[in-house]
Amino acid sequence: MRPRWKQQVGRAIVSRSDTPLGRRAERVAGTIHALLRNDSADLEVNGERWLCEALAAGAPEVVWDVGANKGDWARVARQAMPTARIRSFEPLPEPFAALERLAAGDNRIQAVNAALSDSAGTLELWRSPRHDTLTSAVHPGHDDAVSVHVDCRVGDEEVVAAGIDRIDLLKIDVEGHDMEVLHGFDATITAGRVAVVRFEFTLWAAKARRWLADYVDWFEERGYTTGKLMPRSVDFRPYDAADEVFLRCNFVAVRPDSDEARLLGAG
Repeated sequence: MRPRWKQQVGRAIVSRSDTPLGRRAERVAGTIHALLRNDSADLEVNGERWLCEALAAGAPEVVWDVGANKGDWARVARQAMPTARIRSFEPLPEPFAALERLAAGDNRIQAVNAALSDSAGTLELWRSPRHDTLTSAVHPGHDDAVSVHVDCRVGDEEVVAAGIDRIDLLKIDVEGHDMEVLHGFDATITAGRVAVVRFEFTLWAAKARRWLADYVDWFEERGYTTGKLMPRSVDFRPYDAADEVFLRCNFVAVRPDSDEARLLGAG
């Protein structure tokens, strides 16, 4: 049972929720909740850089960046993992131009102007006129969303075309289309040829009608364990329905008997 003083404080705050003081308390509580949940898009503090640095001890060579946008994540990854070559996929022309400029100055980054999904051909994306990072194959529900069609490929087919045996780190950032991208890599992941997958579980997942349990079960069926990425760790623990919170969260999937699992604290 919750301690009585906590109930009293909670009731006192709620009873004043329609006052300036109550609204301020609500904002403070929301900020604390976000920090505890690691609700952050800052690559330097939300665990993204830490993940790359932790995996760097295993000298990763092949890193794929799906949903690269302008290359911010690729820039962090190349700094943290000096042995890795990064293949970055971005379908939209404007952010791809910035990604291509980044790749032109660094032969460790390869820019690919395409989306990835579970079928090849053309993929319809929905763009926000205000922010290109909010582009998604999932309709955002806004009347001002703009439809655009882009080249789309399948992960397994790209792996074969690239002639590689394994991907050391597969990063997916596609605003709610993560499961479709994973389906495109099904054969490669099922064969254990992807060491670590980093995917998102955000408000876009709710728009796509996906639960965290969908991802946990999908990876478990393929021999992977999942955990939430925190600032300096991965929280590997059994699935809890209380984790079905649609914030800006990243998750990691890894085979529990692998060297990468040991590096990340899951082994």
